[in-house]
Amino acid sequence: MSRTGFSDIAKRTGGSKATVLRMLATLKGVNWVQQSDTRDATWSLGFQAYAVTARAGLGADLRDIAVGPMNGLQLDTRETVHLCVPDGNSLVVVE
Repeated sequence: MSRTGFSDIAKRTGGSKATVLRMLATLKGVNWVQQSDTRDATWSLGFQAYAVTARAGLGADLRDIAVGPMNGLQLDTRETVHLCVPDGNSLVVVE
């Protein structure tokens, strides 16, 4: 399981530290990410994220697999939810 520090996440996403911290706290609350209990307090994907990616191996379309959990995440967090896929150094919004 890959773990990433908060500052690295903020740097990689280009978001402000305050915004990234708010997003991580929201995602942690609905089990999409988890924070370690160690001194470095790194972050990793949580159960919900793994559940969605595990279903992707069934040959179904990624959007079809993700739409249900995305709707649940939006209802739980009242935040806008996007499904993006990498395309080189960019992301393409799928849903």
